[in-house]
Amino acid sequence: DARLQYRALESATRQEQGTAAGVLSTEQRVRTWAPSLVLTWSGGATTGGQYNRSETTQFAAGSETRSTREDWGGNAAVSFRLPRELVRLQGPVRATLGATGSDVRVCLVRVGTAGCAPVADSRRRQMDVRLDTGFSPAVVGGASFSYILTDQRHLSSRFSQLVFTVFADVNFVTGRLP
Repeated sequence: DARLQYRALESATRQEQGTAAGVLSTEQRVRTWAPSLVLTWSGGATTGGQYNRSETTQFAAGSETRSTREDWGGNAAVSFRLPRELVRLQGPVRATLGATGSDVRVCLVRVGTAGCAPVADSRRRQMDVRLDTGFSPAVVGGASFSYILTDQRHLSSRFSQLVFTVFADVNFVTGRLP
């Protein structure tokens, strides 16, 4: 089973305001392109991916600001049963692997200049792995691991994070109301 989705959007707004020095005008144009794809395989495994690109141009006070944002992601999920001789679990083990990224760039074209001077360049990458299972009808537990890299290039700053989590969800049901 495959599901493909595609979105494209283009919009523009213009605002004029009278001032003592004359008419002040601002204008903004936005273009967005966002395809995504989800595949369901036999056996219940799924994979998916999405991409989103947004370009914004803003004109104000004779200057032009250009912003570009790109977001992407992909994931794969599968469930499987461990051999009963090895471990006695109530349900299957669910495994999920995902990766995401985001890039944001901003530059400024000043009055009388031809080039676009970089103002900001920010990038983020994240990878996630998660395993969980039902230990009983009331308890679901597992572990997850994430690696996150944040790169603020305009500030010459890189920051890495490792996150490891062990979790349990316990559901209690008490009595019945008549």
